[in-house]
Amino acid sequence: GVSWRIEGIDVPNPNHFAKHGTSGGGLSILSAQVIGNSDFFSGAMPAEFGNALAATFDIKLREGNYSKKAFKVRASMLGIDVATEGPFKNKRSSFLVNYRYSTLGLMNWLTFYLVGNRTVNTFSDLSFNLIFNSKNLKNKTTVFGVFGKSMDHAFPQPEPEKRKVGVLDDWEERIRPSDMGVLGITHTRNINARSSLKFVAAATLSRILRYSDTLSFEDVHFRYNTEKYIDNRLSTNIAYLNKLSNSLKLKTGIQIQLMDFEFNRTTLPRSSMNDLTTQTNGKLIWANGKGSSTVAEAYAVLEKVWLDKIYLNAGFHNMHFFFNNTNSFEPRIALKYSPNVRHIVAASYGLHSQLLPMSTYFVARKTNDKAPFQYDYPNQNLAFPRSEHIVLSYRTMLAKDFKLTTELYSQNISRSLVQENKESNFWILNASDGYPGITNMVATGKGFNKGVDISVEKLFYSKYFLMFTGSLYDAKFKTYAGDI
Repeated sequence: GVSWRIEGIDVPNPNHFAKHGTSGGGLSILSAQVIGNSDFFSGAMPAEFGNALAATFDIKLREGNYSKKAFKVRASMLGIDVATEGPFKNKRSSFLVNYRYSTLGLMNWLTFYLVGNRTVNTFSDLSFNLIFNSKNLKNKTTVFGVFGKSMDHAFPQPEPEKRKVGVLDDWEERIRPSDMGVLGITHTRNINARSSLKFVAAATLSRILRYSDTLSFEDVHFRYNTEKYIDNRLSTNIAYLNKLSNSLKLKTGIQIQLMDFEFNRTTLPRSSMNDLTTQTNGKLIWANGKGSSTVAEAYAVLEKVWLDKIYLNAGFHNMHFFFNNTNSFEPRIALKYSPNVRHIVAASYGLHSQLLPMSTYFVARKTNDKAPFQYDYPNQNLAFPRSEHIVLSYRTMLAKDFKLTTELYSQNISRSLVQENKESNFWILNASDGYPGITNMVATGKGFNKGVDISVEKLFYSKYFLMFTGSLYDAKFKTYAGDI
């Protein structure tokens, strides 16, 4: 349910060991060395953010040092970081480059396996941000890139006589690579003192593969599961900002993503765990799709201030998926009141929707019982899942450097996918990995989330910082039969 952005453009899941259909992973591809001031919106996001059911992480990359060059090496439990930054010749521009290799990979090389018995986990990533300012500082161009590779490789028991029938880890070899990359360019032009235009273009790639083999007593490999999830995109984002008056601001923009994808999952079912290499009734296709499509988004936001105490942010976001001509129009509004510098009361409302994991549209349904099997694809007209957010918050300064924040929230989810079966409790937002494997899905599921978040934060002052947070929440959903 989380959407990721880097430098104003939507990107694939930027985490190592990513699982298809999710927005998280083992650890971030972005090192802390390169992340600048970034924003995380956990509900009722402003209208410029779309294609997110639950939250948006808007990441900005840090700019390099404009005055002197620096070089840094850091070792941690995660990895070895090597970073360099500094100015270009004219000192109006700068560079920042960071490379990281996993500590786990180094430990595996030394034959220490920390994750699990006979399991190798390695990752590496590269990030850079190049900044070019014009002489009059009215124009800024950046070139940025984020690339990550990870591998999860589980080996079988190397001695066949020690393999126990029924213990999958003894007999299986599982190879699970995942790659992610973004290469982009931004150009910001200050048209005049009141307006600016920002253009972002990027090429993104996401590749997640899975190979699962069973070995015989003679170490013959039997490939029983093959999965391929490839999603490459060319994206553009144009944003226009105009300060109409000292108290009124307009921001509007569009984002277009040209998608090229290939999805496939095939299995050769085994007859039993006692017969590890004999297939049953031929190869089965669980999902299959290859092609291209387009997602287009547009938004407009008005920000109004009264007497430096009342702040209004209102707008809309519209998303259209050309593959099946699905559309979502989403109003957003937020109101904040600050009677003085110590107290802030706010309320916000937003309607949000998100594209399903692309492979969901290509889940294959077998239409005959004997090989060679025939298939159709019943999920191709599914609607966007939708979530209605309401958030109330209160923030106060308890002392000079202590801040208390309390948020009450409600999320009503609709059009979520459930299985058209009264005995099933399938709910797609609980699916954590890969293809759902279910063909008879309908967009009639509903969910209800509510809760309260409380945090006490000590701002960085007198050489230290701290934060204490707590949450109390309730999350429920309805099955196809209507059970909660």
